[in-house]
Amino acid sequence: SEQIKCICIDPPYNTGVSFDHFRDDIDSSAWKSMMRPRLELLHSLLRSDGSIWIFIDDCELLNLMSLCDEIFGKENRVVNVIWNHSLSFWKDYKGQFSLEHNYILVYSKSKDFKINHLSKKPGTVWKSRSVGGAVEALKESDLLFGSGSTF
Repeated sequence: SEQIKCICIDPPYNTGVSFDHFRDDIDSSAWKSMMRPRLELLHSLLRSDGSIWIFIDDCELLNLMSLCDEIFGKENRVVNVIWNHSLSFWKDYKGQFSLEHNYILVYSKSKDFKINHLSKKPGTVWKSRSVGGAVEALKESDLLFGSGSTF
């Protein structure tokens, strides 16, 4: 336990779609019951300067944030990133609002977690076509954790 510096997970979004290997259509209380022991285990695996990055959409965002506030502590909520997951502006546009985004909740294990440097060169946009692409974009950035190790 307490050996991992960074965890990135993409849990079921609970959108009502069924997949071969899991159900993605359970009620919110069952979803929270499924997620709680997993998040508690992941919390125990993080180092004191570690962080967890969790991809989610609107369906369970508030439930996930509530769970993470309980498990990691509200004071350890680092940020709720809005991630534009689609490059097609009109793809999910429903006439009034764009639905082309998901969220990345970032929590730390403790106040030992530090982001030393996060810069964006003028005129550049961080984009990705998939969750894996988002992780690659983070790896290629100059995002640094703690003692200067790059994510």
